Amino acid sequence: MSYKCLPFCPNFEGESEELGRPIGECSICGRYVYWNEEIKRVGDLGFCEDCYSELEIKD
Repeated sequence: MSYKCLPFCPNFEGESEELGRPIGECSICGRYVYWNEEIKRVGDLGFCEDCYSELEIKD
């Protein structure tokens, strides 16, 4: 059975290798953030959107 990886999958073989690589890692939950998502930066730290929205609520 064959399957096609989506562009944000690390095994994706598409037109650009960059698509398959995470652009960053969330400093709270450790989840990799890929090119199709936005990584929120605070200083040297990066956060996925879910953790970042929780940060804003706590402030």
